[in-house]
Amino acid sequence: MSGLELFEARMAHKKRTSKTSPKKRTAKKKTSRLTFWTKIKLGFCFCVVVLTGLSLIVVLDVLEPKNDRVRTAQAPDAVRKSDSKPRASSRAKSRPEPQNTAQRSKDPEIRRKVASGSDAARMYEEALQEELDQKIRQVDLALVQSLIMEGIDPERLQHEDVVQKSNGHQDYYYQSLVLNLDQSSQEAFFDRFRKTLEDWTEDVKLHQGGQGGRSWEILIFGLATHGLELTTPKAPKVQAQGTDKPRLCIVIDDLGEDLRKARTLIQTLGNKVTLSILPFSTHTDDIVRLGRAKGVDIMLHLPMEPKGYPDANPGPGGLFVAMGMHELQEVLQKDFRQVPGLVGVNNHMGSRFTADVRGMDVVLQEVKNRGLFFMDSLTSPESVARDLGRRMGVPVVSRDIFIDNEQREEAILFQLQKAEQLARKIGRAVAIGHPYPETLRALQTWSAKRDGRVELCRVSELVM
Repeated sequence: MSGLELFEARMAHKKRTSKTSPKKRTAKKKTSRLTFWTKIKLGFCFCVVVLTGLSLIVVLDVLEPKNDRVRTAQAPDAVRKSDSKPRASSRAKSRPEPQNTAQRSKDPEIRRKVASGSDAARMYEEALQEELDQKIRQVDLALVQSLIMEGIDPERLQHEDVVQKSNGHQDYYYQSLVLNLDQSSQEAFFDRFRKTLEDWTEDVKLHQGGQGGRSWEILIFGLATHGLELTTPKAPKVQAQGTDKPRLCIVIDDLGEDLRKARTLIQTLGNKVTLSILPFSTHTDDIVRLGRAKGVDIMLHLPMEPKGYPDANPGPGGLFVAMGMHELQEVLQKDFRQVPGLVGVNNHMGSRFTADVRGMDVVLQEVKNRGLFFMDSLTSPESVARDLGRRMGVPVVSRDIFIDNEQREEAILFQLQKAEQLARKIGRAVAIGHPYPETLRALQTWSAKRDGRVELCRVSELVM
C-alpha cells in the first residue's frame, strides 16, 4: 500500500471514530445517571422499610396487654430486681419489679414510702384502698391541721370514746371527741375546719347538734364517723386500785435497713416496743442481736402480694398467689431463716395474699409448726387470717390502728391518742407504725407525756 493510500485509510478510520464516540459517550452518561438515581431510590426505600419496622415494634410493645405482663412477671421462676440490695450470702427467688418508676410514683392508688437517711429505697406499705377509711383519715388530719392553722394546741382535742362500728364488710371506729376552747377560738376553728373540708372533699358534712350549739357531728357519705363536743377541761378519771391497766402494743414495721432507728425506738419505748423486720435487709442480724439483748419482741415482717402488684412491690422474699405449693414453702423457709429468734409473724402488704385461703393455709401451718403467732396487719378487709387461724389453732392478733398513714407529727400524735382511748375502751389495742422520721419524733413526744392509765406491752403478751 502506498503512502497516500495509507494516509487516506487512517483519515477514514478517524472520521468513523469521531461519529460514533458522542453516541457512546451519551449512552455511558445516561447509564451512569440511571445508576445514580436508582441507588438513591433504593436507599430511600430501605430507610422507609427500616423505620416502619421499628415503629411496629414500638407500637406492639406499648399495646401489649397488661394482664399478659402481669402473668409474665408472676412466672414462678422469675427473679425480682429489688429496690433493696440483699446480703451477698442470702438470695431468694422472687418477681421482677416494674422498671417504670415514674409511672408508679404518679399512680394515686399507690403510695411509695421511702425511708430517709441510710435506708434503701423500699416501699414501706401499700395504700389502703377502702374509700371510707381514706375519708376518715382526711377528717382526722383536717381537725388537727385546722387547730394548728389557728394557733391552737392540738392537745386541746381529746378522745372521749372510740367505738367500733361496721359498714357492710368494713369495720371503722366512731370517735367521740372533746374540744376545750373559748368562744372566739371556737368560731375561728370551725370556720377554718369547714373551709378545709370544702377544699379537700365534697363527701364530708358537718352538722351542728343540740346543747346550745356545743355539739357537732361529722358525716362521711351520710355515715356518722365523728362526734365533737365543746366543753371545759375534765379531771382525769382515777384508776381503781387493783384493776388491771388497759394495754397498748406498738409495732414498728419495715425495719432492717437502719440500725440507728432501731436503737432510737428502744431508747424511746424501752423493751415494750415490738420490732418487725423485713427479710433480706442490710442490718437484719444487727437489729435482731440488739433487740434480743434488750428483751424486745422480734417479728418477721413477711412480704406478701398486694392488690396493686406490680406497681406496689412487696420486695425480696415475697409470697404470691400464683406460686405453687412447693415454691411457697421454699420461699417461706428462706424468709424465716433470715430473721432468727422470732416470737411471731405479721404481713408486709398482702392485701391479695391474705385473702387467699390456699396461700394463708401454708403460712399459718408453718407458723403453727414453729410455735409462733400471726399478727394480721389488716391491709384488706377480706383477710382470712383470723378465721383460718381459729380453725387451725394458730393464735392470731389483728392490727387496730395505723398511726402514720399521714406522715405529719401532729397527725401521728392524734392517732396515738386514739389508740390509747381504744385501749381504755376495750382493754387492749395494737398500733402499727413505720420508721419515718416523723414517727420517731412523734413517739418521743408522746412517750414523755402519754396516758399513764394505759400500759405499754409487748405483742407477745397479748397472745399469752
